[in-house]
Amino acid sequence: MYFNNYSYYRTEQEFINNLSKSIIDSNNSFNQYNKIIKKTNKNSLVPNKFILSVILVENRERPIIWQKSEEILAKSSFILTKKIPDMSFGVGQIKLSTAKSVLTKEKKINSQTDISILNKLLSEEENIKMMSNYFKQIMNEQKFSYFDREKGLKILCIYHGYEINSLSCPGFYEKLVWNIYTILNEKELDF
Repeated sequence: MYFNNYSYYRTEQEFINNLSKSIIDSNNSFNQYNKIIKKTNKNSLVPNKFILSVILVENRERPIIWQKSEEILAKSSFILTKKIPDMSFGVGQIKLSTAKSVLTKEKKINSQTDISILNKLLSEEENIKMMSNYFKQIMNEQKFSYFDREKGLKILCIYHGYEINSLSCPGFYEKLVWNIYTILNEKELDF
């Protein structure tokens, strides 16, 4: 993974800056996700560019073959065992258990099977919608009334499965997402 290979750079921050710029400069993914994020992230305190930053980091080193392999593994597991592994899926890399939690809090899980939840996670639009809803839920649970760097990093810690006050958080991932978010805010994009 790209997180392991920053020894070439003098500092972790130099690595983050370099990777952030290369993601933004060489990756036009924001065009692909722009409409979906606008459509699914209505009435949220979490900025659209923050959601895009998470998507860009989650997909930077995940080629389509890797994503398809995860999908095949999950569906094969379901066929063989009637269970889907609690892995992360889709553009937002949302774990199956997280998706269940989000749907439960939205009171939408009654008729949802694991395979239907998996199919939602594999749909770009549904996955981004789930990310947006999860971020809203975190904001509500933490009683955040506005979005700033501190709250953004806390959201990322929870999203990544850390306790907010953990020594591991904010870590490299959180700093990378925030750095990309900062760069996106400096660019004039249609959000």
